[in-house]
Amino acid sequence: MNFGRVYTILYSLVSVSIFLPSYVSAQDFIVDIEDAYRNLKSSYVRLNNVVESCLDKKDRKIVISDTWLKSQPIEKKKAILFFLQYEAESNCVQQAELDYLQAAYKLAILGDSQAINEYIQLNKFGAISEDIQSQINSVDREELSRLLKLEKYQTPFDIFSAF
Repeated sequence: MNFGRVYTILYSLVSVSIFLPSYVSAQDFIVDIEDAYRNLKSSYVRLNNVVESCLDKKDRKIVISDTWLKSQPIEKKKAILFFLQYEAESNCVQQAELDYLQAAYKLAILGDSQAINEYIQLNKFGAISEDIQSQINSVDREELSRLLKLEKYQTPFDIFSAF
């Protein structure tokens, strides 16, 4: 009755075969983490460059020519323009931000979650205020969607130039 011993040997062989590839690829892991740090650094530089470029676009002057937008009360108009500007900025940096997040996520998987945690902390302050959100919630969704699709509002702009 050596069945217990056969089971133990079989279990040991399976365990070794599972962990052996992990041990053998330790060098690959070191290379991966170094690549992950390099990727994070380059995506961070790119993100900062894109953010700077998008901020430069905020100097672009606009004139409100849309009949529906013109007809809105001043407070609602301000909220709508702020929302359009917020969306334009978000779209402007979206791909660079996604690349950075992907690099931070890969690094977190490898054991260093500092970059992704810092990103989360920084983005807690970028949300739209409750006042503006309540104004936006009371706006006709179809009209807001229509404005969001207009080329004029797809690139960051100077909100104050509209007034």
